[in-house]
Amino acid sequence: MELFRKAVTVKLSHDNMYLVAKDDQESVCLEREGASKNAIWVVELVNGKKEKNYVCFRSCYDKYLTASNMLLRPSSRERKVLQTLPKQAEPSATNWEPIKDDFFSWQFQTPSGSFLRRNWGLPPIWNPVTHDIPRPMRMHKIVWEIEVLESLSFSYPLPLPFSYPLPTNRIDPSSSSSNVNAPTNGSLPTVAPPKFGKVLEHEVAWPLPPPPPKI
Repeated sequence: MELFRKAVTVKLSHDNMYLVAKDDQESVCLEREGASKNAIWVVELVNGKKEKNYVCFRSCYDKYLTASNMLLRPSSRERKVLQTLPKQAEPSATNWEPIKDDFFSWQFQTPSGSFLRRNWGLPPIWNPVTHDIPRPMRMHKIVWEIEVLESLSFSYPLPLPFSYPLPTNRIDPSSSSSNVNAPTNGSLPTVAPPKFGKVLEHEVAWPLPPPPPKI
């Protein structure tokens, strides 16, 4: 759950197919192409409280991923997942509880106990997304991979470029402890790089590993 508390935008995929909000601004499906904005979902905490275990997914059309009561087919047990406005559905229909399945894999459960899952469809319904309680042999269809696009914190900060520190105070050229070579001809002084390692006989010896023994 910590991942979704920090995530801002994500992509959801199953078997290399992305959860996409269709251009009709009502239905969702799975597509191979995940580079469009339709595959990006904004993560919102329920009521803005971190202690809640439910999240909402908002599409690029400002509509929410919703577990509807509409059957996929008249004789099926699966129900459609749509994108709707909050006022068009029950408040709990847009809530999804992330349940960790693997390092990058998650399951999403509704308050009523059903799971977000991939389904197979025939024309004109291609690769629909539904929700129901799957049978044990179909548990793999409720597993989703999450790709975080934007986050509130950065896990891998960029390293700062290394540079030698320049002296900030006036340094006496006659001082033997100074690492500044101040020429007398009026040119700019040069700063010697700081010495690292152990000092042996007034010279710097880098901490290199010992040479291999002679055979």
